[in-house]
Amino acid sequence: MQITKQTIPNTNYEVGRRSKTIEKVIIHWMVSDLNSANAQFKKVGGGTSAHYGIENDTVYQWVDEANTAYHAGNFNVNLESVGIEHSASPDRPASEQTYKTSGELVAQIAKRYNIPLDRAHIMRHGEVVATQCCGTVDVDKIISYAKGGPMDNESNTDKQVQFDRMLTHLRIKNFIATDASEKFTKPVRPDGLLKLLVEIWNDREIDRPKASKWDTICLKVGLSNTATVDEVAVELQPSVAKIAQARENGRIDGLKQAVETVKKLF
Repeated sequence: MQITKQTIPNTNYEVGRRSKTIEKVIIHWMVSDLNSANAQFKKVGGGTSAHYGIENDTVYQWVDEANTAYHAGNFNVNLESVGIEHSASPDRPASEQTYKTSGELVAQIAKRYNIPLDRAHIMRHGEVVATQCCGTVDVDKIISYAKGGPMDNESNTDKQVQFDRMLTHLRIKNFIATDASEKFTKPVRPDGLLKLLVEIWNDREIDRPKASKWDTICLKVGLSNTATVDEVAVELQPSVAKIAQARENGRIDGLKQAVETVKKLF
């Protein structure tokens, strides 16, 4: 893979990372093409940038990995991440070659900084701040290529992928610690955590138009759309029990089964 370095104004990034280490990769889409993104990042006073941009087998590097690009909309995340833009738009999905190139680049970055190739560390921009980015770009597909192959059969990867997504959302919402302990940082009643899981599952595909999900949930458990979370929880008692047990243990153990139960509603 050949990487072409581009020069951009130093007002569009910060030299160094303020002693922070790189812990994640943030995936973006350009909503245009590589040339347009290149022109945008080269504007004086533009105030935005990314480390890399990919279109098919062409890779531009705007910011050295040792420096902080302004890409995530959250400065602390900027300090601890590498941002990668992908050539795609609402009416033009990323090409297969773009996915392959991205997977190769992500694999190299992950190896350099010992970053796990999972959805808790390779993230959509929209999982950091409220944004439609990275749109139609499939992060799971990028991870699959980074692991050495095309998208695995969903039956083999779906459970872990969804659990990774759940943990990512729980961390963003500050319900569990961001360190390896994964301990709960907020007291959460079982029905409250169930509501959180439902919210997480609703948001699993940020680029899809959001429908009236609560009506669908209530319908599938045999209740009217005026049902409360507590009433839905009764219909999901086995899952709620697992959530309660996990909460009492102070850890995330047991939540995989709860997620699987919530998944069946959608």
